[in-house]
Amino acid sequence: MEDSEAISHAKEDVAAHAEMYRERHLTTELSLWNTLAALDGLLISAASVLAAFGRDIPVWCPLGVVGASVISLILLCLNFYGRRNLYRTLGREPPESVWLPGPAFTEHIAYLTKRKQDHQAEQHRAEWRENVCAFLAGSALVLIIIGIYFASRHVESTL
Repeated sequence: MEDSEAISHAKEDVAAHAEMYRERHLTTELSLWNTLAALDGLLISAASVLAAFGRDIPVWCPLGVVGASVISLILLCLNFYGRRNLYRTLGREPPESVWLPGPAFTEHIAYLTKRKQDHQAEQHRAEWRENVCAFLAGSALVLIIIGIYFASRHVESTL
């Protein structure tokens, strides 16, 4: 085997390896978003139970949980829309004029470079939204615990 063939096979292996990890990244990213969305649903349910059965619970506890969960769900939807738009763009075939002689190829490359920068910026925003969603989930959990504390105080006073 020649050196050029070995290098060619190595390049193919590296490209396949990178593609595998890109797929794994996407899978875990979407799994995280689904998990956060499910957690938001559970938190809203817990806030509803507290509001329905708990006495002497400050109204801001269940409202805070619901508010944090709704904001989190909106941010997760923005992440899904951003990712969908990324793949919609990547899946488009270039116009026929790109393959003809002339400036169309250079213009298309410039367009793709701009889109790449836009998608990188969107990825940073998605990561920021993930962090905000995790913070909101933690905050909602704290509010649930506060609500449980107030509800348990009422139970103890009635015994």
